[in-house]
Amino acid sequence: MGNSIHKSDRTTEVKLFFEWLKNTIVESKSESLIIAGDIFDEKNPPTWARTDYYDFLVSLRDTDCRNIIIVGGNHDSGNLLDSPKEVLKNLEFLNVRVVGSLSNTKLSDVAFELYDKEDNVIGICAAVPFVHGNEFDLIDPVDINAEKSEENPEDSNPDNSKAKQEERTENVYAKVYAEALKSAKLLRGDRDVPIITTGHLFASGLETRSDNIDIDDENHQDNGIRSLEVVGNLGRIHDKVFTDEFQYVALGHIHYATRVSENNHIRYSGSPFVMGFDESDIKHYVLQVDVNGNEKVKFNDVKRIEVPCFNHYIRAQGTYDDIIAKINECMESHDNPNSELFCQPGTKIYVELYYKPEDRVKLEEYVYENQVMDKLAIVSWHPVVDDKSDDFRLGDYTLKEMKNKIQFHDVIRSLVLTHKANSIPDEVTDEERKKIEDELVEKYYPYFKEAWDAVEAAEEAGDSDEDN
Repeated sequence: MGNSIHKSDRTTEVKLFFEWLKNTIVESKSESLIIAGDIFDEKNPPTWARTDYYDFLVSLRDTDCRNIIIVGGNHDSGNLLDSPKEVLKNLEFLNVRVVGSLSNTKLSDVAFELYDKEDNVIGICAAVPFVHGNEFDLIDPVDINAEKSEENPEDSNPDNSKAKQEERTENVYAKVYAEALKSAKLLRGDRDVPIITTGHLFASGLETRSDNIDIDDENHQDNGIRSLEVVGNLGRIHDKVFTDEFQYVALGHIHYATRVSENNHIRYSGSPFVMGFDESDIKHYVLQVDVNGNEKVKFNDVKRIEVPCFNHYIRAQGTYDDIIAKINECMESHDNPNSELFCQPGTKIYVELYYKPEDRVKLEEYVYENQVMDKLAIVSWHPVVDDKSDDFRLGDYTLKEMKNKIQFHDVIRSLVLTHKANSIPDEVTDEERKKIEDELVEKYYPYFKEAWDAVEAAEEAGDSDEDN
């Protein structure tokens, strides 16, 4: 909540989602709701997001949902989530349990009983939030900043250092879940009820999100693992961290619904909202899970329920004709209740344009003359420039595209020519201008390269950014 894609208005979208979610809980007679982290998009969310959050929790009083488990994610402020947890816990007819951060909660206190509407205990939840780096030493007090041994020069290899950090991350999570299970088993005693757990992390062995694979098909096999677009270096946690004594593991952080290493009982529900235009063609779900006794959740115990789109986020790209066709399709669908792009009052179709620079003027004219903005919100104009083109400009690229596509020399050339453009006479020929530009770049490039190499050397030496 609180996320805004190119400053889009998501307030109505969130309210409509909460209405839909409550109705889904009522129809399914669900007894528990688990929110596995990233309740908010930022540490200090807007007031409307906080208000809608609390209003929604209270609205579940008149449903069969007697248990709400909320854990913090990497985007959340643990203190913000934890501050009202005692008040929420004591809400009449609700068992709201919040673990925003392990800095505020002992691992021995993360296990909670789950009840049905007759107050019978039906399960135990070990509510584990995102583990922040500053909490590692509390869990696994190892001095990872100890000086490297001169007898082991390979320790200075960045790849070795990264491998050790990833190993430590997994060790920390293994200890967290071992302690959480211990607390859950102690609370369960000899009662024959399941133990579930939560997590907000980046697991290894995820199934690809291409076409949001049909994991409703039990026989589906998809071993294609792709590099995921996630924020933050959270490590890659293997499924062995989650012991088989957990009947179900509800994970957050990845934006699409998927399993971990083809385990049916270890799953990400994904985010209920589109979090970027690159996700606009990916379906989003909530997961309805039946957990019984001491058996792990099986394939048929999980049902994916598709979340309807309220706001729509469309990326129009290609030739001028391709983009115009997509714009017209969106405009025609805007008021059509039978269309997937139908807009309820208060919702919109937000459009991101990827176009060739030479088409900009024609596109602007079409948008103006056809009153496109009366129905669509075009929130981003993004020119697509050939990397080899002489028209290379830094402003034509996002930071991610710069990292993946653009060469260091191209960036420096653009910087030099941007600042030295006024020094080139207007009356020179194109050939003369090119020669002057090349000379300027050749003159200044070594200084940029020297500075860059110095920064990289400092980083490899372990110096902090503040020291440089």
